Amino acid sequence: MAKHQWSKRPILSQDHIADLERDSALNEFEHGQHREDAEDGAYQVYRKKHHADGAAHHLRGLKAAQEAGDIEEAHKHGVLYAHHMGELGHDPMDAVPDDIKKLAEGEGKPKVYRFKSHKSDSFLVDK
Repeated sequence: MAKHQWSKRPILSQDHIADLERDSALNEFEHGQHREDAEDGAYQVYRKKHHADGAAHHLRGLKAAQEAGDIEEAHKHGVLYAHHMGELGHDPMDAVPDDIKKLAEGEGKPKVYRFKSHKSDSFLVDK
């Protein structure tokens, strides 16, 4: 179970609550959605962002492990990459979508040489 929650939904950090509240309020008051729908919409956008971040993280790890010849580590990253892509509605065997590629190749991303889970993996375990 996730350590942090917002409106009875698992989140990755307490620091994300303010953004979720803002996005939910925008949905409710600017777009005329009912409170529950506004919260659901904000949360779905939140999850999508973090699944994309998780997919990019594991794509970097997969590539690094493959280049290092570490099949076991590559497999671990590949499995979680596939799960995150599935949550995003993408086939992990298709070409990498531009938005994920951009996140994976963006500047300032840490080098991944050994398997390291991503905090958004908790969404996969909480299902």
